[in-house]
Amino acid sequence: MQGLILAGGNSSRMGREKPFLPVGNSTFYLHAKQLLEPFCQSVYISCSPENQHLFQHEKTIVDEPKFAKNGPIGAILSAFNHHSGPWFVLGCDYPFLDKNEIEYLIFNRELQSVASLFYHAENEMPEPLIGIYECASFEKLLHFFQTGNSSLRVFLTQNDANFIASNSPEKLTSIDTPELYQRMKGTIK
Repeated sequence: MQGLILAGGNSSRMGREKPFLPVGNSTFYLHAKQLLEPFCQSVYISCSPENQHLFQHEKTIVDEPKFAKNGPIGAILSAFNHHSGPWFVLGCDYPFLDKNEIEYLIFNRELQSVASLFYHAENEMPEPLIGIYECASFEKLLHFFQTGNSSLRVFLTQNDANFIASNSPEKLTSIDTPELYQRMKGTIK
């Protein structure tokens, strides 16, 4: 399995580069990378061509022009063109996520599904940026994209992905605004 850290967004809600925000003694993207390293053959940072220089000491996968500026779906399709997968995809802005949750997801993985990922039990919405996208998902995801769609949640719902309830849903919190970041700083070590 390969790891893909999504760090290519423009961080418009945060107002500054999310991947480099401090979290404990690390940064958002390094925390995510360190989480995946024990479980993945290689871990890549997904980024835009404009931001690749920020990750000069990392393995990167740059959004391909035909997929660029389409959010996470473009990053995942670019990754599949780089390596057939499977891909453990993780957004860089989940600082509460830990090794136990990663292990739980892997343990409950279904290889025959297009993907295995967490969902939020309270609203039953899938969390598409914490999940394992199987090799078989590439062709379906590409077709979905080529027909004008870019919502990973819609894709996963339409293709019967394996949705897993987290034992610790609070660990699935995405930190994407300055207010959430300020609150997080007081709670995370």
